[in-house]
Amino acid sequence: MSDCDKGPRDEEALRPTPKYRCKVPAPAEDLKYYVQGLFHPVYIGEVYKEGRYRIEQKLAFSSTCTIWGARDLHTNKFVALKVLATNKSQDSKELRILQRLRDSNLDHPGRRHVLRFFDHFFHDGVNGRHLFLVTEALGETICEWSYASDYSPAEGNTCRPLLKELLLAVDFLHKCHVVHGDLNNQNIMFPISRFDSFDEPVIGKVTRDDGAPVEKGIPEYLVGKAHTNTDLNNPREEDECGFDMKIIDFSSSFFDDEYPTSIIVTRCLTPPEMIFQKPLTKAIDIWQVACITFWAVASPSDLFDYWGDSRELIPQIYKIIGESSANWLLVSLMEGVQDKIWATSPGPIGIEKSKGLNLERLIQEIVYYPDETRDNAWKQTEANLKRMKDRVHKELERKTKEELESKTQKELESKTQKELESKTQEELQRKTQEELERKMEEELERKKEAECIRKMEEKLDREKKEASLYIPLREIPEVEKYVKDFGRFLRRMLVVDPEQRPTAEELLTDDFVGEVYDSFPYSESSSNRE
Repeated sequence: MSDCDKGPRDEEALRPTPKYRCKVPAPAEDLKYYVQGLFHPVYIGEVYKEGRYRIEQKLAFSSTCTIWGARDLHTNKFVALKVLATNKSQDSKELRILQRLRDSNLDHPGRRHVLRFFDHFFHDGVNGRHLFLVTEALGETICEWSYASDYSPAEGNTCRPLLKELLLAVDFLHKCHVVHGDLNNQNIMFPISRFDSFDEPVIGKVTRDDGAPVEKGIPEYLVGKAHTNTDLNNPREEDECGFDMKIIDFSSSFFDDEYPTSIIVTRCLTPPEMIFQKPLTKAIDIWQVACITFWAVASPSDLFDYWGDSRELIPQIYKIIGESSANWLLVSLMEGVQDKIWATSPGPIGIEKSKGLNLERLIQEIVYYPDETRDNAWKQTEANLKRMKDRVHKELERKTKEELESKTQKELESKTQKELESKTQEELQRKTQEELERKMEEELERKKEAECIRKMEEKLDREKKEASLYIPLREIPEVEKYVKDFGRFLRRMLVVDPEQRPTAEELLTDDFVGEVYDSFPYSESSSNRE
């Protein structure tokens, strides 16, 4: 599941501005968002809400907000401040949902797996009036954890506890009559035990090409996203049965009596009902739980995805789920055509464009399974090893040292010749120096990529040697059982008709996740099952 900007952008507010430059050796938001009606410039050391919250770190950003680590000077606790763009700060549904979840008196084990909301306030800044949401500060996202492990799939003893906690969180939301709507890999996070888990702030000065002072409303510097160091291999002592994951970001959420037909959602999480613009319900979260579970096990592969038209998902869904989805998809497609819900006709989205394997075959190719009789308890399938090797060779073919140096030299010579014809010698020297700096940056990036590829090859060689000692996974009875159980559980969630999709509470009683915990401690119908 790739990182994806969420939320509509106010393109009209992105007025033309003088060209600015800012080099930050860490991810940071685009300067184009610092205009009237959008982002508020925030600086390290600033204090907000009458001297209570002091900014100490940059935690995250998106196209609708920046998120900062701050010290609550009243309690000395480290918290997160989400600073919404001006156009997202008025009549915020996200605020109302966070208040609903915070004020709920429901005694539910899923509450601990939902972001804690503490406070909110408004601040009048140079670019408008902004809503600040104060929540607990967290560490890595599940996406960052996957990246740190070279996108290695989650092992079975990791996947199932995470799935259990995710279902508990979703069940809590639904019992509070809240639908999350976008359970992507950036919206599932893990806690930090102390502020020292973050690196020091990384800052880059903002300058103008013409050397003039920075305009009002543009920050003097940008702060890069902080790097965290969360060790998921060692769960906290008080949470020995899991990882204490948290669901965050309620910007796409809605109350369950609203029934919207469209929300901002990560592409690969789009449920069938959203393709056909049907009313959205709690069932959307169940479909997304299935998709994120597959992603965690098959990382970095998604179960479904599209680039332009969401109707591209129709043959993918049919191919992976099978005949059980055919009738609902066909009826919904015919109704959509009859009701003219699409302004254009779709491109060629035949079955041949969909994935070539059904659900069970896909799982067989990517699943990990423990074998306690061997030194290495978790093994990759041969398909995983082949895919990794293919990625390595594609990178080597796409970017080689000779190609990069040749391209850079030709561009430099061409631009130098043009500059000699139209620019002064002083201007030429400045441009040439910029080109040389760019070349050095590209060369450094190339070296980093080459080192990454080298490590991938070394890892591949090690795993191939280890795999050669193992019998094929298909010959291990426990693996066949795991594949069968995992596939059955995913199929329970991957039901195209949202009215037939099971609830989170029903899924929590399934043996696949039930084996992780002795019992499900909260259920409105537990007495009936007894």
